[in-house]
Amino acid sequence: MKKCLNIPNTDKILWDKIVEVLTNSVKIKDVLKEKTLIGSSFESLDLKQILELNENKIHELTLVKNNIERGLVEVESRHILQEFTSEQIYKSIKKNLTKKYQKVKSEIDDLKNRFYHYLCG
Repeated sequence: MKKCLNIPNTDKILWDKIVEVLTNSVKIKDVLKEKTLIGSSFESLDLKQILELNENKIHELTLVKNNIERGLVEVESRHILQEFTSEQIYKSIKKNLTKKYQKVKSEIDDLKNRFYHYLCG
């Protein structure tokens, strides 16, 4: 079965849709304002405070994440140098740090996603 596309008709349909969307840009802007915090009941000062708190929390968690990463590097270095008295100690420390790392990383992602969905409705 041979499939073909009628380019002139497709071009016309596409062009008409583009013109329609561009002519309704005011309506699109109004709908976006209604569905976001920026256009709703929040004052810009409140929004700034929420943004700042969220950014501060993400910054704090990023610092914790970086410290855990450094700890994981240190544990791996000590393991390579055979400084642990047993393999179980190494695995236990690594498992604990990895679990904490995943938790903090997840919290950062959740904050970013939650705030994005909060703003965009």
